[in-house]
Amino acid sequence: MQDKAVALVTGANQGIGLQIAKDLVAHGFTVLVGSRNLERGEAAAKEVGSDARAIQLNVTDENSIIAAAKRIRTELGRLDVLVNNVRVLEAFSHKLLLSMATYFNSTD
Repeated sequence: MQDKAVALVTGANQGIGLQIAKDLVAHGFTVLVGSRNLERGEAAAKEVGSDARAIQLNVTDENSIIAAAKRIRTELGRLDVLVNNVRVLEAFSHKLLLSMATYFNSTD
């Protein structure tokens, strides 16, 4: 399991999300740079720093949310902070939160 606190920032490949990711790394977090486009996410993660990792995530796609949650759980074992930075309808924001919470609270 990861010793450092882990944060996921959605829409972190540019703009405010990118700056939030940089600030979290500067404060000692391992940051997952959430991006619909993995290549853009990887480029942004390099810019953020060595404690950043790209993760493909489309918050409007439940399969994408579940895949991201599985990867986080498998690779890091925890998610301490979720910064939902993407501009989507409120219904999708709730869907992201509920899907992540449900996956992390499951016993399997």
